[in-house]
Amino acid sequence: MSESVASYHIPSKDGTLSGGGFSPLSKSNQKSNTMSKIFPTNEFDSQKVKRKLDERIAIWTLISLLGATVVLIIYGSFHSTAHDSLEYYAEMAQDSLLRSGKFNQTIFQHSNGTIKSIIKTINVDKNDLTPQFLKQFIDNLKGLHSCVLNLIAFNIISFAILIALHIIYTFGRNQSGSIKVFYRLVIILILISLLFQAGICIFYLIPKTTYVRNDCDFLLEKSKPSFGLVKKQLEDEISCKFGLDEISIQLGRIDPCLPKIKNKLFSSFAGVLVLLFSLLPFALILLTALWDTWLKDQLFIKKGRSFFRKLLESN
Repeated sequence: MSESVASYHIPSKDGTLSGGGFSPLSKSNQKSNTMSKIFPTNEFDSQKVKRKLDERIAIWTLISLLGATVVLIIYGSFHSTAHDSLEYYAEMAQDSLLRSGKFNQTIFQHSNGTIKSIIKTINVDKNDLTPQFLKQFIDNLKGLHSCVLNLIAFNIISFAILIALHIIYTFGRNQSGSIKVFYRLVIILILISLLFQAGICIFYLIPKTTYVRNDCDFLLEKSKPSFGLVKKQLEDEISCKFGLDEISIQLGRIDPCLPKIKNKLFSSFAGVLVLLFSLLPFALILLTALWDTWLKDQLFIKKGRSFFRKLLESN
């Protein structure tokens, strides 16, 4: 008996007793267990995620394209009404300045056939309009208008192609082989294009809207000279009035021109909406990947699901 008890308590090679009692958990294990209770995680199931994405990614992409198209068409339609009037005003002002004699314009032609114009400014005040400012304003205005039209075309064409292919693939008899490869390839290409669209929104569309709207303040209110005849045409086209006093504005009988024109221009808010729709599929892909492995077992998610379940049952 003494031999068996003695052998039972013979230390093992790692220095701990081979039997009896318990060994306390290390601090790292305790911390790991505590964190796993707070932030539980499951093993990542790539096949399950892939199956979910196959079922949903096309619908998400279609929603993204449709949402961006609706935003671009609505805000682009308002923008086009102000764009034509502003472009005409800026071009007339530029032509009047060049004929005023305050600016020297030199035009020469390169050997490759391109024509270049150099304008030299003579004694202008900081509030004076210059042909250089007007040229930059016109370029920004045209660039913004062209960008909106191109994005509308891209989203409409991509939506039409993807929805046609989705219908063929979903309701077709053969859902494997070359049609499946082509279907996935089109989705991947459109998703890559949506990333480019998001980049265009961040680095071009939203900055251009800011430049154009800020330059409108200087062009129509702060700058001189004021081109009364052209402004009168602008007032008639947009049904507004420049130079209204506070009483007239408060009475609301006629709208002041500057706020009305700026409200019609494509806004930064619209650009942010297009950006969010462009990134929507990628956010949902990330959510799908995190849902089964981490997100659905979090306490706040469980409480939220329980709350809505009880709410539905009560109704």
